[in-house]
Amino acid sequence: MDIYLNDKEQRDYNIYVYEDEGKAAAYICFGKRPLTEGTYDLYWIAVDPKIHGKGIGSQLISFMESELSKVNANLVLIETSGERYLGELPRAVVKVMDIKCPGSGEGSTLNEKNLEVLDRKDEIKFVIAGEGDYAWARDFTRQRRLGDIVDTVIFSPVYGELDPKALSEWILRDALSVRLGLQLHKFIWGPDVRGV
Repeated sequence: MDIYLNDKEQRDYNIYVYEDEGKAAAYICFGKRPLTEGTYDLYWIAVDPKIHGKGIGSQLISFMESELSKVNANLVLIETSGERYLGELPRAVVKVMDIKCPGSGEGSTLNEKNLEVLDRKDEIKFVIAGEGDYAWARDFTRQRRLGDIVDTVIFSPVYGELDPKALSEWILRDALSVRLGLQLHKFIWGPDVRGV
């Protein structure tokens, strides 16, 4: 939000606000994914709880789709914690759903109904802080048969806490069919550089 408000030349974020009785009541933020052609991220959508159930969120999504059709967007992704129900998102949107591991302190926030609305093109991601998180994510992946739900399950180490080499060795040892996900920008430019 700061980038949008403080840099009038920026082109990374498109923010639109819905007003109700002259006050901001909802907003949507989306933007082009860097280093891609035609791929966009839906960063945020929020609707004041006082006006939930009136279709405002759906209107904002439709507006975004209309705007993106003007620039020949061919793919929209949303990364989400999995806490909120995802079944109302358009099926064309690729959902990248985090499942919080116990080490995050948010291990019980998953809305289990989301596992029923994901499809093959969507992705499930675990951010792993240590071997305990890894064991939990491994067991969850196997018990819930996540590979039967989505094509891509990602295990990503917490930068600076878990050595990616250790995580990759555990994945290989256990013959897991998951992808190792690294936040490459942190390795290239460091963890404190923003806007890359």
